[in-house]
Amino acid sequence: MAMTDPIADMLTRLRNANTAYHETVAMPSSSVKARIAEILQKEGYIAGYKVTDNQEGFGKTLAGVLQADAFTWAAVAWQAWGNTLFGYAAWGWLLARHPASVITPMALLVPVFGMGASAWLLAEPLPDWKWVAAALVMTGLSLNVLWPHWRASRVVKDVEGERSH
Repeated sequence: MAMTDPIADMLTRLRNANTAYHETVAMPSSSVKARIAEILQKEGYIAGYKVTDNQEGFGKTLAGVLQADAFTWAAVAWQAWGNTLFGYAAWGWLLARHPASVITPMALLVPVFGMGASAWLLAEPLPDWKWVAAALVMTGLSLNVLWPHWRASRVVKDVEGERSH
């Protein structure tokens, strides 16, 4: 996606970082942005700023690959192989036992578990909007799972009520 307004992009990144309680924010730099950051710092809107190497693209990717240690490569291997293998195995096991219409909506739990795990393991904040989003997902899944059972019990009660009359 092309960026058409770099100043608006800078201010949006600053606002989003502030909203998410991030201590730092990274963005492409320019002399105009550096001057704006200087003014924002002088006026007390930001604590400070630092312009670093603006290298992007293949050079930055290559530098990251060359600086990766064994732990980084183990994490990449786990993400690429371990999680994929686990995901396909779990998906296949579930589909062998349940219809796809029952299993597929449960994929909506992935971001809920991701938010919970990041809050628990990484101490990331859980603002109100994340709680609301998780509640909406859980409500939707509950309706999806429980509605057919509720309807079936209502039909049975209606049939039994007609027999007693």
